[in-house]
Amino acid sequence: MADIEELVRKLGDPYPTTRLSAAWALEDAARHGADISAAIPALAKSLYHGDMSVQGNAASALKSATANVKSRDAALSALLEALYHTGRLSRISIDRALDGAIAKCASAEALDWIEGRFRGEYDALRKECWRQRGPELSRTGLLVSRLFNQAAKRRDVLTSDKGILLNDMPKPPKKGGREIYQQVRGMRNGRA
Repeated sequence: MADIEELVRKLGDPYPTTRLSAAWALEDAARHGADISAAIPALAKSLYHGDMSVQGNAASALKSATANVKSRDAALSALLEALYHTGRLSRISIDRALDGAIAKCASAEALDWIEGRFRGEYDALRKECWRQRGPELSRTGLLVSRLFNQAAKRRDVLTSDKGILLNDMPKPPKKGGREIYQQVRGMRNGRA
């Protein structure tokens, strides 16, 4: 595994293949538990510049960095900031990264922080540029709404006693089987 400072230097290289390999190596390092806090500003900068593959790998590296407690807040901040201030195609890879980060998040406090940032950043963006970028703002609003709902569901799962929500339970068959469904539902709630 390469040195983090060397990989940060390579992220500033003019050649896209060098930047791509550096972002991939940082993603690999973060996935294996390395602290890449020093690389987060350079990865965040890569989300705004460069080609789509570099942006995708930088977003994936930031998603992997959210697993490490030391770099979680900085990585999530970079992803959330880029969600609101990048182009439409870049937003796709950032949305996927945030989607994965939320799904893997094991802390209800971190999810509350994410929800607060979603609210604050979107409100600020809406006030800032609602006239200039109306359609783009509504597309961003749809992404934010979906991610916000996913974060709320994940937080509910983390804070529930059983880890199973009744809304996630399978529905009973239309004909018969009602008793079986009620038995399964009762067993999962700890009543049977």
